[in-house]
Amino acid sequence: MRVKTVLVVALALGSVGYAAEIVVDHQGSGDHTEIQPAIDAAADGDTVIVKPGEYVITEPIDFNRLHDPEDPGSPPVKDIVLRSQGGADVTTIRLAEEPADPERESVVIFENAETEASRVEGFALIGDRLGTQIN
Repeated sequence: MRVKTVLVVALALGSVGYAAEIVVDHQGSGDHTEIQPAIDAAADGDTVIVKPGEYVITEPIDFNRLHDPEDPGSPPVKDIVLRSQGGADVTTIRLAEEPADPERESVVIFENAETEASRVEGFALIGDRLGTQIN
């Protein structure tokens, strides 16, 4: 009887508090081929790992684009880490020459209550009028 109790507790503890890693590979070997859908699928505390390559986007990367503060049924705000696997020399996020909304011409935006736990690491960001590289 004691063994069953310990086993149940160990299984319950094993499923609590673990952040996931979601892999993006534009060539198809990851969980997603595009960055934004991977971010949308991520939960609070997860890390989205992006394999080397150039990822062209038409809208800014937004960690919480599905959150609507006016709708209590919308997904909650989440803090995640977006990290390149190989660094800024080999991983680029490029805004398309004709973005979907020219008024929102940026590669990444933080506008929905993200905290300092939300981070972007190791990318060359091109198209935000600065040609910024984030290491």
